[in-house]
Amino acid sequence: MCDTRGDSIREQHHLRNLMDRRVDGIIVAGRRTDPRPPLTGITGLETVPVVHALSPSTDPGDMSVVTDDKGGAELAAEHRLATGRTRIAHITGPEHHAAARDRARHTVAHLEQAGLALSTGRVHFGEWSEAWGRRAADAVLRTAPDTDAFF
Repeated sequence: MCDTRGDSIREQHHLRNLMDRRVDGIIVAGRRTDPRPPLTGITGLETVPVVHALSPSTDPGDMSVVTDDKGGAELAAEHRLATGRTRIAHITGPEHHAAARDRARHTVAHLEQAGLALSTGRVHFGEWSEAWGRRAADAVLRTAPDTDAFF
């Protein structure tokens, strides 16, 4: 296990150490779903299998295992619609996170296909925290008290 803390110099150091130890493979686990550059610059790295998890590589030839934010958003919206909900609010994380943007975009699109809009007319972007969720839910219910579902 190596933690680069998002530092490319630290990443290169860890990669050299891993290659010196003749690892059988490398899993690059990201903290966000935003794409990241592929691993490069280390002799022998091209012979070791590399899998990117959560944060996909920007190289389409690399193996990446990522979340299905589109499918998840559609399932969540569809579940709410199937239970008769029509006034749905969407509360999510920071807008600069790809996951938050993708989930919001696909939720809005799915609701629009059903002839609906978000109960407050907008996505509520904020931090990934319980405190933010509580503040946002309170704001939604003050603005649109007829909201009957949250995602």
